[in-house]
Amino acid sequence: MNSLDDRSYLIELLDESDRRQARKDCVFFIEHYLKTFDPRPEAYPHNLDFILYDFQKDYVNGLIKAIREGYDVLDEKSRDMGASWLALAVRLWMWLFDDGYQSLLGSRKEEYVDSGTYKSLFGKLEYFINNIKDPLILPKGFDIKKHKTYMKLVNPENGNVIEGESSNKNFSRAGRYKDVLFDEIGFWPDARSSWTAAGDATHCRHGVTTPPDEPSYAKTLRFSEKVLVRTWHWSLHPHKDEKWYEYEKSRRSEEEVLHEIDISWEYSKTGRPYPEIASVPIQPVEYDEELPMYVAMDLGLDAVSLGYYQPIKNSDWVAMIDAHEESDHIMEWYFPFLGLEDCVNVPECSWCGGQHNFVYTDKQLEFIEKAKKWRKDIIFGDPSGKQRHIESGVSPYKILEDHGIDVQVNDMENDWVHRRDATRRLFTHLVVNDTPGVKWWIECIKNAHYPKREETSQSVTPITKPVHDWTSHHRTQTEFFAVNYKGEYEIANGFIDRNPPEGERAKVEWVGKSDGTIEGTGIDIQQLLSGTGDRDWRVM
Repeated sequence: MNSLDDRSYLIELLDESDRRQARKDCVFFIEHYLKTFDPRPEAYPHNLDFILYDFQKDYVNGLIKAIREGYDVLDEKSRDMGASWLALAVRLWMWLFDDGYQSLLGSRKEEYVDSGTYKSLFGKLEYFINNIKDPLILPKGFDIKKHKTYMKLVNPENGNVIEGESSNKNFSRAGRYKDVLFDEIGFWPDARSSWTAAGDATHCRHGVTTPPDEPSYAKTLRFSEKVLVRTWHWSLHPHKDEKWYEYEKSRRSEEEVLHEIDISWEYSKTGRPYPEIASVPIQPVEYDEELPMYVAMDLGLDAVSLGYYQPIKNSDWVAMIDAHEESDHIMEWYFPFLGLEDCVNVPECSWCGGQHNFVYTDKQLEFIEKAKKWRKDIIFGDPSGKQRHIESGVSPYKILEDHGIDVQVNDMENDWVHRRDATRRLFTHLVVNDTPGVKWWIECIKNAHYPKREETSQSVTPITKPVHDWTSHHRTQTEFFAVNYKGEYEIANGFIDRNPPEGERAKVEWVGKSDGTIEGTGIDIQQLLSGTGDRDWRVM
């Protein structure tokens, strides 16, 4: 063997040693085999060796641990910290070397998942592969034209697959994955439903985001204490100092600096329809079986929200006992949440004769079991619920009516101004229970907001209604309650006696649609509330 052969043999031995090390060590793999791309003019050359800072090495090892052990992670970050490139580098390494690895990459728009450019997730993966320093580390038989298709990357050697999908309420439901990436989850329009759906598809949901300047479900995740939060502040970066920070402040708006550099989750107080929510007391509230229960309902195209309310004895205060929100079900599915558990999962409904066979999760069944104990005396809703459904030709309220449930609506006060003003008044004498459903309701009310007008806009038209988004359904069910609920029957010596002694007359003051005094015998508060039944009373 001549000296040239000896040299080639030694190089091959060294190369194979590096490949073995790369299979065991992701940081080694990234630094020895990958490049990253920076298009900015000051970055030259634009194709850079992917050399990691210490905080980035921690990022890599922490993410691998979360994926392999199966727990959720949220990475909040300043801009330009390399988090998206690193998240994809880790997944490329696992795709190469971990048997049975299946991953899903998600972003808010399809073009950000796979557009063929470096701004997309699959564009970054393709860049890694096309610029890999040693092609022999790629799978045997790999052909990028064959094995990299639209929103899909297949490893022909071990069968591993990385797939892609854009934000939607059924995100990830089609598969099972080792991990799911939510890139810039703070800006996803369907963040809550997508994150929830992915809980059945994977044990490791990985959110990456800078805090947005508008309300987002990502903030709820950030402060939920149910995910591991990792903070990647600009001060961790060795090339960013106070001089850099002062320069960035000089060229960005205060809002940009707040969210994209300082990682603040606070939003402007302006543009919030219900700032009063901050003063609503939160405390344990027990359901009182002697008092009426009101259910307020919003029937949205993408979700149904319910609020359960009771008056508080001898006062003008109201208690929210609980709140609940579900999506993607027909009207009959919601029956047990409205007090009709007797006609659920029966071969023949006693009301309509039809079959009502539905599936509920353990969490839903837990809430249904709790709600069984609650009377549902009056249901308030949106007047639009009386409209016929386009496909079925039957309105949701007609379906409920056919099963003995009447929904009370307020056609006269259904415009935004009436609903807003009534809800603000409600918040001055509302106490809410400390339950998971109510906590989500609070987040929705706190984050409801008016449309953001661009600074360059010349429009002088007033912004009249809040944005329709994930906050809308609980907000509107509360508004429907506020414009319908007119106060409880106030009684000088306690609430109405349901069974007054025979022949005795009860006298009560009534604050309601017609204020006054009611005197009579055998007064039944439920008849008063619903306006039904035989009566023996007169309004003074």
